[in-house]
Amino acid sequence: RFLLEVIYECLVDSGLKLKTFQSERTGCYIAYSFSDTDAIQTSLDIEASKSKFVNSGPSILSSVVRHFGLTGPAITIDTACSSSLSVLNRAVRDLTLNQCRYAIVAGKCTSIIDNPNASLRFLRLNMLSPNGTSNVFDKNANGYVRADGMAAILLARNFIIWVIFLIIFCFFLSGITYPSSQSQANLLTSLYHDISTNQIAYVEAHGTGTQAGDKNEAQSLGTVLSEGRPSPLLVGSVKSNMGHGEAVAGLAGIIKCLLSIHHGRIPGNLNYKIPNPEI
Repeated sequence: RFLLEVIYECLVDSGLKLKTFQSERTGCYIAYSFSDTDAIQTSLDIEASKSKFVNSGPSILSSVVRHFGLTGPAITIDTACSSSLSVLNRAVRDLTLNQCRYAIVAGKCTSIIDNPNASLRFLRLNMLSPNGTSNVFDKNANGYVRADGMAAILLARNFIIWVIFLIIFCFFLSGITYPSSQSQANLLTSLYHDISTNQIAYVEAHGTGTQAGDKNEAQSLGTVLSEGRPSPLLVGSVKSNMGHGEAVAGLAGIIKCLLSIHHGRIPGNLNYKIPNPEI
């Protein structure tokens, strides 16, 4: 229900009539990952019902498409923390291939964080901050804070001018929870191979607030984007302000950038007091 409300608000904010999205081919792209609601229903062994099925995470897409009468491409993607950027990538591709006129890109993180099991697993993997703060790029970075939220944006084919997406393929030398700075650097090099890095004024980083993640991401950004710059490269992470949205994290970062452009200000990183000496 919450996601339906957020998507409705997104469509209303577009200034277009809702029937436009029924008459024009409109795609729907949902990012989905962990769901505390699904976990609770499973743990309580709630009797199978139509309501339980259609309200489970993987079935959310069908509810959205039916409710708004959409007729374009429809897909749900779960790639954990990159889920919302993965569906955004697919939406942009479908728009450029004229598969749809509009694209709704939305995501949810966990529904409502009211089941401790997932958080306990992350805590045992030393992924979560024990003191409940995200100290991105700070000396005291000790993990991230889980966020609970929804996000939705609307894309229109006429306004897709130039968007580049690349995906990292890498070997995890230290395990799948440890990022590879070399793979990230290779990605950035491929992304900006014909773009002057001096044109880049700001980077919205993944910035999880973990020692390994912050160090490797900052190292890759510095390697590729800092050389020969006439001015400092501004780097931020919305996770310091609202926590880690997991499946919807990418959309949160994009919305932050859009709001920064709209207001002409880039918000600072919350809890950033002492620079991480490893960066």
